[in-house]
Amino acid sequence: MVLRALGGGLAMMAVWTLTPVAAMPWYNIPTTEKPANPMFLAGLAEDFEHDGSHRKNQRSFGFYKRGADQGDAEAQYWLARHYYYAWEVGQNLPAAVHYLRLSVAQNNADAQSLLGRLYQFGEGVEQDYEEAARLYRLAADQGDYYGQSSLAYLYETGRGVPQDYEKAVRLYRFAVSHGEAYAQVNLGDLYYEGHGVEQDYAKAAQLYTLASDQGFDRGQSSLAYLYESGKGVPQDYGEAIRLYRLAVEQGDPFALTSLANLYYEGQGVEQDLAEAVRLLTEAAEQDYARAQNYLGYLHELGEGFAQDYLKAAHFYRLAAEQGNVNARTNLADLYYRGRGVEQDYAESARLLRLAAGQNHARAQSFMGNLYEHGLGVEQDYEEAARFYRLASDQGRASAQTNLGDLFYEGKGVAQSFAEAARLYKLAADQSYARAQYDLGYLHEFGEGVLQSYEEAARLYNLAAEQGQSNAQYRLGTLYFSGKGVKHDYSEAARLFQLAADAGDALAQDYLGFLYRDGKGVAQDYAEAARFFRQAADQGSEYSQTSLAELYEDGLGVEQNTREAVRLYKLAVEQGYAVAQRKLAYYYTYADEPDRDRVEALRLLHLAAEKDDDYAQYFLGRAYLKGRGTQKDLSEAAKWFRRSSKQGRTGAQYELGKLHLDGLGVEQDQVEALRLFRLSAEAGFSWAQVELAKLYEQGIVVERDFSEALRYYRLASGQGNGQGQLGLANLYDKGLGIEQDLEEAARLYRLAAEQGIADAQAKLGQAYLTGRGVPTDSAEAKTWFAKAARSYGRR
Repeated sequence: MVLRALGGGLAMMAVWTLTPVAAMPWYNIPTTEKPANPMFLAGLAEDFEHDGSHRKNQRSFGFYKRGADQGDAEAQYWLARHYYYAWEVGQNLPAAVHYLRLSVAQNNADAQSLLGRLYQFGEGVEQDYEEAARLYRLAADQGDYYGQSSLAYLYETGRGVPQDYEKAVRLYRFAVSHGEAYAQVNLGDLYYEGHGVEQDYAKAAQLYTLASDQGFDRGQSSLAYLYESGKGVPQDYGEAIRLYRLAVEQGDPFALTSLANLYYEGQGVEQDLAEAVRLLTEAAEQDYARAQNYLGYLHELGEGFAQDYLKAAHFYRLAAEQGNVNARTNLADLYYRGRGVEQDYAESARLLRLAAGQNHARAQSFMGNLYEHGLGVEQDYEEAARFYRLASDQGRASAQTNLGDLFYEGKGVAQSFAEAARLYKLAADQSYARAQYDLGYLHEFGEGVLQSYEEAARLYNLAAEQGQSNAQYRLGTLYFSGKGVKHDYSEAARLFQLAADAGDALAQDYLGFLYRDGKGVAQDYAEAARFFRQAADQGSEYSQTSLAELYEDGLGVEQNTREAVRLYKLAVEQGYAVAQRKLAYYYTYADEPDRDRVEALRLLHLAAEKDDDYAQYFLGRAYLKGRGTQKDLSEAAKWFRRSSKQGRTGAQYELGKLHLDGLGVEQDQVEALRLFRLSAEAGFSWAQVELAKLYEQGIVVERDFSEALRYYRLASGQGNGQGQLGLANLYDKGLGIEQDLEEAARLYRLAAEQGIADAQAKLGQAYLTGRGVPTDSAEAKTWFAKAARSYGRR
């Protein structure tokens, strides 16, 4: 059922209509001591056939007129009916009111009921519900069931009298006992809604059946609705359609609209949009608000018509002006979006306030959104929370989720992760995707609920299957990290792809990373660049920096240093520490005129203050070497210390050297040894070399060639030239290992090829003396020359 287009339930059926004359019993001549007026009797004789059917003619009007002028109350009442219904004369409401008042003055119950109707609807008199109620009461007190039924309706709706469902029920029952169809339907409505009586769909069905059996269209359509929804009777679309069609034959707008909805949905009948439109149009031509709203909905969606927001607004407005709550909300949505009307948040708020006042949950939730964001109203989180709570209490999932957001952020309410979790769960249990995502997020991070990656993954999966892109992204990160689910880069890539296709920049970040590093997907720098570019265009500083790196290295894109610098600068403007450090590195080592070590130092300071350990390390080296600033070993030590505390191995090594020699810090060889060991065990080759030297020379530690050998070998295995040189020396001299001149020469060559002067000189000596290699004076001369040049550069 199209709830947004329909709405209203059976309460929408309670459109007050006068009981048709054909539904009223034939007039009973009063048996009083006073004989009936002959003119009145003559009029009745002319008005009715022998079988009781009404045949109205000019002669009866004349008889009633003479009887009325003679002061007969019955004749006055029937003459007034002729004037009111334009029977054989043009409608004349003033004349009808005049003769009704004359008859009422003689306490005629029928006249009291009819004059009450005129006051109720403002026909021929100024509308006055209180006067209508007074007149209906006079008639009801005389046992007039039409007066009883009409007075009951006023009590039901609180018009002219205080609303009182129990009194309405009592009066309807009197009228129902006389077979009054209108009362049967309205009492059925009260049983349906549970107003003044205990809710009882079966009893409602019984009452609707009584009215339906009398051919009363509202009884037929009300009973049809119960068969459609399976309330009080077994669900039966065939019977619902049969009853709707009976009511449609009488032009009942509710039946027209409800039958149209069945054709629209294809329930009980073959789906037929054209027939749905035809029925809705017929109902809308009766100014039936629900049908007008439905037509607006179809125009908005472009179903049955070309999509036309202007026409949608037109139909919504017609229905809204009649107070239709769904139309008010739908029209408000058009003003909110600027579709078919000029965008106007204030007008949207006005309409929503009216609908919210009718206790419409969607309007209340929508109104909360306007207050939350200050659209058309002054921003007010407390008022937003109030409207969200009203809708939330009616089970509106979106409102529960939005109210949960306010509790999560502490806006307009006291911050409470637990209350946010409770509200998210209410909405999540209704399969509302965003609430499933939000509740999953709380479980992932243990906010207001027990931390559980497994529960987070379960909830993310529910939302992801509904296409919720945030959930697809978060579930992807769990597969990426193996939290709550089995580690799976391929599944992570699949989920990131779904979210990325929906425009999620964070998912695009991750996809770029996976394609760049070939994790879960075949390595593809061009594809990585594509995803990084998508995210970068949305302002992702990570992707701006990552794409810049690809341009700098010419991977997946044509090498373009200028484009790399431009992208780094975009990320730097957002304060991204990695980009600040990368751009600083570029400015430090770039060729002139781009080299700018002062700017590099400034950028490193920015990144270092954000605790970027790599930037802190580079900043320490800048102060150590005097790049872009005066050499300052104390400042170098400060930044090395901050970086080393974050585990940066290079900083541990550099700080160790300063402590070893007492430069910029107090000399502390034990601290130096601790820092070298931290860095070496983490795999930093230069610390391995330094630690090997300490063990080889017996500085700070006992001399231990085996330990020296171990650390030189670790450094050499990483291609560190000094490590290769140190290891070669141990093989050359047989320290800590059996002497092996050939292995020594091989290692000297590896180090020499890296331009290390001592290794070049040692290799030259080996060729000169034939130590581990064949004697070769020319080769020896070549390496001695290289060594001389390397020593000169030092």
